[in-house]
Amino acid sequence: MIPHSRASISERDIEAVVACLRSGMINEGTATARLETLFRERYGAISAVATGSGSQALRLALEALGVSADDEVIVPTYVCAELLGVIEAVGATARIVDIAEDYLIDEACAAAAARPRTRAIVVPYVLGMMRDMRALRSLGIPIIEDFAQCIPAAGAVGIGDVAIFSFEATKVIAGGEGGMVIARRDEFAAKLGAAKRFRDSPYKLNLYPLSDLQSTLVHAQMDRLDQMQARRQLLAQRYRRCLASLPLLQLPRYFNSVQALYRFPLRLRTASATSVQALIDGFAALGIAVRRPVDCLLHRLANAEGDFPVAERLYLRTLSLPFYPALSDEDQDAVIAACRTLLADHSAALG
Repeated sequence: MIPHSRASISERDIEAVVACLRSGMINEGTATARLETLFRERYGAISAVATGSGSQALRLALEALGVSADDEVIVPTYVCAELLGVIEAVGATARIVDIAEDYLIDEACAAAAARPRTRAIVVPYVLGMMRDMRALRSLGIPIIEDFAQCIPAAGAVGIGDVAIFSFEATKVIAGGEGGMVIARRDEFAAKLGAAKRFRDSPYKLNLYPLSDLQSTLVHAQMDRLDQMQARRQLLAQRYRRCLASLPLLQLPRYFNSVQALYRFPLRLRTASATSVQALIDGFAALGIAVRRPVDCLLHRLANAEGDFPVAERLYLRTLSLPFYPALSDEDQDAVIAACRTLLADHSAALG
């Protein structure tokens, strides 16, 4: 089976981890401190704090912004369910809004959802997509940028007061698990370190550790990020070139302007829940794992009120192909051949 996602581990990654193991220093220590320095300097942040997961990074970010019970956090519906879980874990309520045609949060919907109780807006860059969202700054609400599915270029200045990253096994940078939160404002930077430990405790209790073992792997991956992103670009270009002629597919123009996608989404021009599941099953029968980019829309999980027409349409019509630096040319050939066969049959069935 060609997996949908897979970590891209090099021999240099393995050598770095083995060297860390041989040192005997594998708890959170100097390697983790170096990784925090790397992210702080790379993005011009005041503070960078490593965590045991991306979800933990989001929790620290919310706590640094002072989000607690009875507060509201604006979040788009087209994102992983963990965001909803973390918001609820701090006692806040998620104000779920629709997305735009590029799968990212709809800024007008976010503005309409803002209320006096709104303490933060989470802006996830899903699929590796990014766009200018500076208009959100005019709302005067702290912004958390979610870079779980992309690693911006060094020196990139974002719109967020804080930003979070994930190093889960199949993310752009794979540490097995792990995360990072950075702060660009003094008032939030000062709170991050305290949030990682029990307040007013006489003990040095680290609530969200990231071991030197994991930090070493993340650092090794960061050293070859440009190489991995270049591979993603080549894979994306080949998919676009080989699949563009299929009449059932719609490949949005803005895919061409993205530096390096995290997922390669197939958007069908027309589809039903039954026909999409038949496609997923058809790929599986050919030994290829294809899935939806997100498992479920947040507004469905939370039974949220309101209309989410763009998210509902894109969720129904969008599939995600195998797409990662470790994907071989031969495996991509197999995926392309399966697309041509299955989507031609699918188009005939709909026609």
